[in-house]
Amino acid sequence: MGLTANFIPTHLTLTANKGETVHLSMELHSTQKRDVTWKYNGKFTHHCSLHFTHILCCSQERKLCFSADCPSNKWGPYCNQDCPECLNGGVCHDADGDCVCPPGFMGTRCETACREGMFGQNCQESCGSELNCKGLRFCLPDPYGCSCASGWFGSRCEKACDKDMYGPDCRLSCKCQNGGVCNRFSGCQCPTGWRGPNCKKSGREGGYDMQQRSLCWNRTKDYAVMRYAP
Repeated sequence: MGLTANFIPTHLTLTANKGETVHLSMELHSTQKRDVTWKYNGKFTHHCSLHFTHILCCSQERKLCFSADCPSNKWGPYCNQDCPECLNGGVCHDADGDCVCPPGFMGTRCETACREGMFGQNCQESCGSELNCKGLRFCLPDPYGCSCASGWFGSRCEKACDKDMYGPDCRLSCKCQNGGVCNRFSGCQCPTGWRGPNCKKSGREGGYDMQQRSLCWNRTKDYAVMRYAP
């Protein structure tokens, strides 16, 4: 994607569950009045954005579309099994029900944040720079797709999250309570005596009833990393 492009997609890839609506949009990066043209099913339309309603599968014309075979929060060959609650932008794999964690998080439910600049199934991989994964886009096979590392967004993953936003592509909102502070890489950092994703739980309360699940990682869930030239 060239730096001189007149139009840049708001998101390089989008992931949708069966039956959901997908919104495609472009950002204008030119002062000239040029028309945006989309081609879909052999027809042309002239809008800055495009909607696909009730997604059933990804067609050949949607080159950067990742579609889950099941509706949201369901998995299995008949889509009749309930997914666990995947946290921090994790996606339920419709084949085995595991949470596929975004870059920068790990755990059965993606509940554990990696240290800044680290990623991988056990947070064992490093971006290898002092920029905390700035300018890197991480891609996993279906159903996750691609995203910037936690803490970054933009067409080249070059922008830091805005205030109170965090996670991959900065799509998650902190909503911290009880004095919690939003960290753009990991979410809410809770003060002493409070815990939980939004710092709503007292430290005296019982912990989460975590579902015990054995994880089997294979190369279909490995990362592919795209580095943007400076």
